Amino acid sequence: MDFNNILGFIGLALGGIGVIGGLFAGQDRNEALDNMAASRNRANEIEKRKQALSSRRQALQTVREARIKRATAISRATTQGALGSVRGAFGSLQSQAGGNFLFQNQFASFTSQQNTFLQNASIFGTAATKAGTDQALFGSIGKIGGSIFSNRNQIASLFP
Repeated sequence: MDFNNILGFIGLALGGIGVIGGLFAGQDRNEALDNMAASRNRANEIEKRKQALSSRRQALQTVREARIKRATAISRATTQGALGSVRGAFGSLQSQAGGNFLFQNQFASFTSQQNTFLQNASIFGTAATKAGTDQALFGSIGKIGGSIFSNRNQIASLFP
């Protein structure tokens, strides 16, 4: 086998490696981009849930203000000797405090979930970038292989 044929085989092998590697890297890139989009979509869904929770919070604030006004009225009634009404006002305040803690826990949970999905989206974006770089590398290897194959006669003449 002469040097000319060896260069032809090398060129074909590099071209094949470039094509196959580029295909796999392209698939990895597409998969990473799909995962990134899915993670961002989940993070957006959680943001919507946080906004809905915040809207409910505003509604509860309105109710709370009404309860405070009612409690103030009850307090005034207490000074006039209506003790049973005061107990009800304290129960209402305890209920409000429990609602506040529940809101804070839900909001923190949503924020944590959202941050996780945004972090995953960032990881997938990095993976997509790496796969794109790999795809370009394999494309270059394929081009080098094609050049060697196409110019094998000229390359072989350089080595007498």
